[in-house]
Amino acid sequence: MKKVEYSEIQISFSETTTYDLKQLNQKATSFWDDLSIGPIYHTNTEVGQKKRQQWLF
Repeated sequence: MKKVEYSEIQISFSETTTYDLKQLNQKATSFWDDLSIGPIYHTNTEVGQKKRQQWLF
């Protein structure tokens, strides 16, 4: 069986934190959305994303 190697990525809710992590040579991305409000069901699909957008706006 082939061994699977995983790499890490840091997910931040702040652009400043993402910048700081990148300065430390970390893989990082920022995520602007506040998931504590609104529907998050099926946001991996286009229909789910549209429903969330309609709810938020």
